[in-house]
Amino acid sequence: MVGSPSRPIDENVSALQHSLKNRFAYVSKARANIWLTTGVTLFLFGLVFSTVVVGRNASTPDYASAPRGTFLTTGPGMEGPTQVAPAIDNGFVFDAAGAVGSNIRYMVDWGDGGAVVDATSANTSKLTLTHTYARVGSFTITVKAAFAGTDGFSVPSTRAITVTASQRAALNLLAAAIDASTPASHKVKAAQVDVLFTSIQFSASSQSDVTLKSLSVAAPLGDPVTTFGKVTIYSGGVAVGTGVFAPGETDGAAQAVVSLGAGLTIPGGNATTLQIKADVLPGAPGGNFALGVAGLTSEPNSSVLDLPLYGKAMLIVAQ
Repeated sequence: MVGSPSRPIDENVSALQHSLKNRFAYVSKARANIWLTTGVTLFLFGLVFSTVVVGRNASTPDYASAPRGTFLTTGPGMEGPTQVAPAIDNGFVFDAAGAVGSNIRYMVDWGDGGAVVDATSANTSKLTLTHTYARVGSFTITVKAAFAGTDGFSVPSTRAITVTASQRAALNLLAAAIDASTPASHKVKAAQVDVLFTSIQFSASSQSDVTLKSLSVAAPLGDPVTTFGKVTIYSGGVAVGTGVFAPGETDGAAQAVVSLGAGLTIPGGNATTLQIKADVLPGAPGGNFALGVAGLTSEPNSSVLDLPLYGKAMLIVAQ
């Protein structure tokens, strides 16, 4: 017997085995391709991520852990005024350029003999400080910077500051307020003299004595030119100046400029109360009137933010 004849079932089994072998080979190859693709993707993602992080750290390094001896290569920048007035706060911004997001230690010498300021910024290269110069003169601000936690200070930067007497004119050396002795609103008959309308307290700051030279008395209601005669300023019961209302030359507002002669000096840190009295003309037309101070002149020249100030409105009753 040479051999058994081939049976159909055997041929089917062989074909099935061959088909399964091909399918397993395809699945294995596909799985290998998946792993390869995943690996390449993860590799590329890691490469891009590390490049972004390293690049970001390279442009904005974390100097909080910088070793001692790490130096800022240039002196810090400085923004602020070059001309200031004495006895007021002045703001300055210091910036160690190129150290964005870092804590920077600044040493600032204001140049006026005061203590050197040692201050550190918080998560920024910029630091804002204020300083008050007490006297007139020329000063030089000197600042140097270092990364926080290091002693590697930069070369110093400087800025010239001039505190001039002329700038003092911008200071508010005077404060004004209505005094409690100002009378309440009431009726005033025409043809009365020395009627008290307003009491104003002027206070000089502790920075300097102030001498009042003149007051501009104004009336915001009615026509004071046809209502009032002489206007008198009193200090401590003594008349220190008189004037009369005249039509305004620019805006039509009538004012009585009252000269205080040689001047009324208010010592620094003190106050004085001035009373405004006026004669009511016999032919006054009547109506509501209030008197007060719209402006003043002084030495040194001082601005008063509280002006103008007016007393209570009085009802002038015509005869």
